[in-house]
Amino acid sequence: MPPSLKPFARPRILLIDDDRLLMERTAVYLKAKGFLVSSSENVFSIASTIGSEKPDAIVLDVRMPALGGDKVASVLSRLCTIPIVFYSAIDDEDGEALAAEHENAHFVSKGSGLRRLWERLVEITGLSTPAVGL
Repeated sequence: MPPSLKPFARPRILLIDDDRLLMERTAVYLKAKGFLVSSSENVFSIASTIGSEKPDAIVLDVRMPALGGDKVASVLSRLCTIPIVFYSAIDDEDGEALAAEHENAHFVSKGSGLRRLWERLVEITGLSTPAVGL
């Protein structure tokens, strides 16, 4: 198939956050921007969720009551090489330091807004918009 006729690929994003309302808002935004999005509040079933959803990137909250995002990322790094975006309200310096501790990890502050999260996911996944007029 010629590159100009290549079908529009929609990368899959897995959201993991204990704040259901924020997770739903984030999912709606990312879906509207071209991603396929699934979400989970249950960090303990993440391995099976990754197996069934096959995400291209994971958006992970850092401060969760059951198990922190830093611990989840440590487990994930042993299971897969899927890029992780820590999406949290922790300050930028701590978030960047946390991302630096994990291979293939990034940080976006929740305070910087959903557009910044979308921009980072576009960089990571290579999302491109479909050609207009096709």
